[in-house]
Amino acid sequence: MLLIQPGFAEIYGSFRHLYKRGFLNPPLSLAYLAAALEQAGHHVDLIDAEAEALTLAQLAARAQAFAPQLIGYTATSVDYAQAVAAARRLKQTLPQVPAIIGGVHANLFGAQILAEEALFDYAARGDGEPLITALADALTAPDASLSARLAAIPGLIFRNADGAVTANPPGQATRDLDAYPHPARRLLKDALYIRAIPRQGYVVTASSMTSRGCPYGCVYCAIDALPEGRLTRFRSAANVLEELEEIVNGRGVTHVAFNDDCLTLKPERIFELCEGIHARGLKFTWEGLSRGDLVTPELLRAMRRAGMTRLSFGIESGDPQILATLNKGETLAHIEAGLRWAKEAGIVTRGSVIIGLPHETRASVRRTFRYITGLKTLDQVNINILQPYPGTEVARMTQRGVGGARLIAPEVADNPLAAGGQLRRFGSASVTVNDLTPKRLARLQKQGFFRFYLRPRAMWNNLKIAGWRVCLQDGVGLLRSLVGS
Repeated sequence: MLLIQPGFAEIYGSFRHLYKRGFLNPPLSLAYLAAALEQAGHHVDLIDAEAEALTLAQLAARAQAFAPQLIGYTATSVDYAQAVAAARRLKQTLPQVPAIIGGVHANLFGAQILAEEALFDYAARGDGEPLITALADALTAPDASLSARLAAIPGLIFRNADGAVTANPPGQATRDLDAYPHPARRLLKDALYIRAIPRQGYVVTASSMTSRGCPYGCVYCAIDALPEGRLTRFRSAANVLEELEEIVNGRGVTHVAFNDDCLTLKPERIFELCEGIHARGLKFTWEGLSRGDLVTPELLRAMRRAGMTRLSFGIESGDPQILATLNKGETLAHIEAGLRWAKEAGIVTRGSVIIGLPHETRASVRRTFRYITGLKTLDQVNINILQPYPGTEVARMTQRGVGGARLIAPEVADNPLAAGGQLRRFGSASVTVNDLTPKRLARLQKQGFFRFYLRPRAMWNNLKIAGWRVCLQDGVGLLRSLVGS
């Protein structure tokens, strides 16, 4: 069984240089699937074509050498086109090998993908571990009852004997995430995943997730369209600690990025995790994402003592009226308190904002830029252009023209393949909002980065945090992104 993360850096446009050095994560979802397949007795390989910078020809050669019985691809709405390109090339090399596509995009549009794209034989909805092991078992079973076996796999989308697309109802999502094996990290090349870590320089970084899901309904997220909806499931602290021992002591990796949608949803669990890190003598640093209304000074101090080095917050907008329309249930006062407490605990802070939201104007973008540059407790920032991903409420808002926001190409909201080529958060825009054209949004994004990072205070602050070598290399990368195309 071969699992593939297609290359996707091109979706970041001129920002691809910066992304590769600062935000490239191991394909954790595929590593989870690989572990489940191995546990079920299947031979597995995993190829991260993005991290390894493989051409399609090189990817096809690797796949041919492995001789898989099933090829699995993962894709979001943004990089679906890259998954199609990879599948097309591999289908030329291995025409008889069936292919399955999973990930967020398949969860949203699996039946439509199979109806329109013959390259994929199957699509997956819901937790991938039980589905892909059941599919692999069905494909390798000695008897000839494949159709019956496929029909019994919850969440599987497939073509039946007459070619019609059949979508099995998703299964009940397991509440016990501890039942899943830890990701098969031995299939990953750790040294390819490097990022700049505060006070350390460039460090090999592993990723982990202590939970799945999110209880919030932010308008720019497609969570309500996924099979699990807002169901949030948690691993036990003991299970996470076992994985951390594998990462730190077993693989020698000294930094972990937790990819939970919100790491501190259950503060008592994070306190337990921090205590366990001390008790087991684990020496590593870590980072994650939270909300201002889900942290306290006590929790942040405990996290810092346990090795947390950076915490990210979704600011989204410095305009209170626009922030209130996003259904986050969070205010600027919450965010400011979280940032302040994190800095007091000695944690480096990162924020993210979105420009081009419904009701946005040039004046509100300027307010957001003034807001983030005025926050003395904010060390780093990402400035994103709104991309109304399929399945999100904001996509429906742009279809209706709410707040003056409209998609340039309305068909993108429903067409999986069209979405892959146009929904990019950096360097280009797919919406027009009031007096903000796509070109102006792209210019404002670059101006925002300039305004934040080229202030003397910000430059001096990041020099202290990162050191001159990282600042020089990341600074050059940022300039290449801002002046490139």
